[in-house]
Amino acid sequence: VIPSSVTNIDDNAFAGCNSLKRVHLSSSLTEIKYSLFENCSSLEEIEIPSSVTKISYAAFKNCKSLKHVKIPSTVTFISKFAFANCESLINIELPSSLTVINQNTFNVCKKLLSIKIPPSVKSIQNNAFRNCYSIKQIVIPSSVKIIGEKSFAYCKSLKNVQIPSSVVEIGSYAFACCPSLKKFTIPQTVTKIGNGIFDLRIKLTIEFNKNLLI
Repeated sequence: VIPSSVTNIDDNAFAGCNSLKRVHLSSSLTEIKYSLFENCSSLEEIEIPSSVTKISYAAFKNCKSLKHVKIPSTVTFISKFAFANCESLINIELPSSLTVINQNTFNVCKKLLSIKIPPSVKSIQNNAFRNCYSIKQIVIPSSVKIIGEKSFAYCKSLKNVQIPSSVVEIGSYAFACCPSLKKFTIPQTVTKIGNGIFDLRIKLTIEFNKNLLI
C-alpha cells in the first residue's frame, strides 16, 4: 500500500519486481510513469486511483499475471505498449475520456475476451489489439475515424466486427490473419484502405464502397 502522501513515483520504480502481487496506489498520484511496473511478472491486481490522468509508456508491459484492470474516468491518455504482453488479461474497462487507443497498447494480450471501446475514441492506432487471440467480437463506436495498420491482426478468434459509417480509413493488414472472420462490411464512408487488410486464404464475404481507394 502506497500512502496518499506520495504524489510522484519515478520511472521504472517497480520494474522487474517479480514477487510483487498486489498494489494499492496513492490517491494523490496523477501519472503512472514510464515502465513503472514493467516486467512485474507476478502482479495480479492493481487499483488505479481516480487522481490518475495519464498512464505512460509500457507502464504495465509484460505483467503476465495481471487479469483485470479498471481504469478510472479521470484517465485521458494511455501511452504506447501500456498493457502489451499482459498475457493473462481477461478484461479491461476503458474510460469514456479516451480519444485514442495508442500503438501496441494491448498487443499480445492473448486471453483478452472482450473490450468495450468508449464512444469518445477517434483513432485506433497501429497494432493496438494485435495478437489478441481470444477476442471474438469487436464493436467499434461511431466516433472512430481511423483504424490503423495491423490494429486487429492475428485476432484468431474474431468472428464479428462492426465498422461504423464514421470510419474513413483502414490501414494495411488491419484484419490480417483473422481466420474466424467470415463477413466484413466496409461502409460507404471509407475512402482509403491499405494493403492486405484481410487473409485472402479464408472464405470471406466483403461488402464495400465501389469508389474507395485501395
